[in-house]
Amino acid sequence: MNASTPGAVRIGGLLIPPSLLAINPHLAAPKARPRSSSAIDIAVQREGAAVVLVAKGLRLVNDNNQREHWAVAYRRASKERRAIAEALAGVPAPALPVRVEIIRTGPRHMDDDGATISAKHVRDELARWCGVDDGDDERFVCTVVRAAGRYAVHIRVQPAR
Repeated sequence: MNASTPGAVRIGGLLIPPSLLAINPHLAAPKARPRSSSAIDIAVQREGAAVVLVAKGLRLVNDNNQREHWAVAYRRASKERRAIAEALAGVPAPALPVRVEIIRTGPRHMDDDGATISAKHVRDELARWCGVDDGDDERFVCTVVRAAGRYAVHIRVQPAR
């Protein structure tokens, strides 16, 4: 057997023939798994006095149900906030008071309090964009709705009447 044998795999200095790989598949080189697309497609438009933002691919996760390292949670929160901030950069916020509706779309069912928790970082960034503190200012009213479908976030910020 030489180095040009079809199907042979070189591991270190050993050349392993296909017949040996057939009975020992764990010796073969690992196959590359396709990575899930983490690209986020964001579109912002004005509808009268309202601002509508659609972030396809943005996955909101209930932090209370995750068992992960704090740094992983921090990176995910930063990614969510950065995506919203970059999309709204240069877009003037509607006049206060505002009513915000966040629709969290995902393939799996999430209860209403989980959906509210998952939208925390998006809500905080929207409040910062409007120039208010979402916890103390009654001029910023936010509701979170859940829907079934591909991962996305639909946001509508409009003046409250």
